[in-house]
Amino acid sequence: MKVVTRKSVEAGIIDTVTNWFNKLTGIIEKTFETIDGWDVSDNSTDGEWIEITHSDGSKIHIDIISNEDGTINLNGKHSNGNTATATNIEQSKDAIEQAINNMVIKMEQVAANTLTVTLQKVSAGSDIDIHLTAITANYDPILAIDTLNAIIADNDVIEMINEEPTTLAIIDTDEPGIVDVQVAEDLVVEDILCVAIETMLAAAVTFANNMLMLHWNLKGQGFSTLHEPVSQWYHHVIWDIDILGELCVELCKSAPNPGIIIQQSQLIPSGTEFTEEEGLRVAQAQINQYHSVLNTWYVNFGSDVQATLDNMMRFWAKESAYKLARQIKQ
Repeated sequence: MKVVTRKSVEAGIIDTVTNWFNKLTGIIEKTFETIDGWDVSDNSTDGEWIEITHSDGSKIHIDIISNEDGTINLNGKHSNGNTATATNIEQSKDAIEQAINNMVIKMEQVAANTLTVTLQKVSAGSDIDIHLTAITANYDPILAIDTLNAIIADNDVIEMINEEPTTLAIIDTDEPGIVDVQVAEDLVVEDILCVAIETMLAAAVTFANNMLMLHWNLKGQGFSTLHEPVSQWYHHVIWDIDILGELCVELCKSAPNPGIIIQQSQLIPSGTEFTEEEGLRVAQAQINQYHSVLNTWYVNFGSDVQATLDNMMRFWAKESAYKLARQIKQ
């Protein structure tokens, strides 16, 4: 179904032959050494998975699954969100090399912007609310949230949602302002936790960088008024970054390099200067943007992580809706 957007508001391995796994892992390692820019960065001791890293910071995680007939399946996931699978691969070096090469080519392709969400209608008195219960996207999270708001404003989309959780894939088309909305396979929250936490971490790193820009480039009479609060916001979000980074390690085995995941399109351009009033408005917009990312991806996590995110969101909501709102001229 084509919709016009309107602005509104992996698997374990069952085998006991350790030597065979060592041989298999060795073949895969040598294969990646022949693919330009890729190197093996980590692998499991029992041969269940292998991870490779590109010189540009990209990562591919491959799960190795043994079949009863002696063949193997390979399930790959790229850090860009793309996936690829090769099934019933013979144990020969040539067959494995060909399968891996094909997987890498497929996963390196730039996919169309796709936002996938699980939505559910919930009765609230005489009204109907739409609840978001899971979300993932392969592009800028701020733009994804804008897309979600626009889609939920469309009556045709509302008709696709019912009392049972409904998963929709919202895909960009070649036509400006037009997206394709399709019913999709249910999201498995466990599979998107890493995407969610890394998305929030990227938003926090971007926010911190923008607070530095604001801190350094204030000018005029209001410099002393806003200089110190901006510094405090910067140091507070650094604390958030540490918490989110540690969650990344806990949930996803490792944390990404902050310099690689920063959202370039959301950075304040170099050379920008701010008066006090401009600075107040920019600060509020930046806080609201960061808060919206936390708030949207929050639904993917269990209650323990949500409690941590609640504390973060409460702080930033108060800074924006109370403190800054009282200072900004209406």
